[in-house]
Amino acid sequence: MVEEISGKEIDFQIHEKLPVDGLIKIARANMPKHLLKIKASKVKNISEMIAHECGHALRVYSVAPSERRVSFSNSFLVAMATGELESEKSSLPPETKSMMVDTWINGLVMQVNNLPVDVRIERWIYDTYPGLRMEQKEYLENLADTCVSSFSKETLEITPPKVFRCNMAMVYAFLSAIGLLIGEDYSQHFAPYPEIIQYGKVLVKLLEEPDRGYLQDIETTNYWAKILGLTNWFSWTDFENVPEEYGE
Repeated sequence: MVEEISGKEIDFQIHEKLPVDGLIKIARANMPKHLLKIKASKVKNISEMIAHECGHALRVYSVAPSERRVSFSNSFLVAMATGELESEKSSLPPETKSMMVDTWINGLVMQVNNLPVDVRIERWIYDTYPGLRMEQKEYLENLADTCVSSFSKETLEITPPKVFRCNMAMVYAFLSAIGLLIGEDYSQHFAPYPEIIQYGKVLVKLLEEPDRGYLQDIETTNYWAKILGLTNWFSWTDFENVPEEYGE
């Protein structure tokens, strides 16, 4: 479907040390092919992973080129986010905390841009490809286990409050949504954090609306960012402005 709609082939690759489970590098106008990468350890769920990554491309190609946008950051935006985090408490030594700032910023920006659309893509897979449901359930259960394994008192102590609150609220919304797909309830993991639940319930409301496609993804990301105080951590640019070497 992606190749037919875009008029470009997909270069499929398996990578041993991919930092994420899978990603698709959607071809810009001057690129001959899309690049679809899957982490080697995830080939067990390869059909679901391929469907998910292609879902990202299909959403982008569902709108006119003039409407395609992508989030980005620059030194000014990073400096603003860094300033916010430097004033927050953490039990980490100052030098260690400084080393972690970029990781925290990149992680939250990636979450706010990806988790809403990931939920909608997983619903699309569930509704459109029932033959993938068993594989999808296994993958999402493992993903949820990874998420909840990071909930600990130690994590709370070393993580700046804003980072912990934003991360946990987005994970709450994500797990609430995918839990409905796979018949699991993850709410008990958030019981010690009533403030997180309050934020998470606000975020998940937008995920309950009917899927209106790519432009809705941008709207939801902006809404989540506003609620969480991440609006000034990233901005938007034209899809074609991203250099060809992105994602390398």
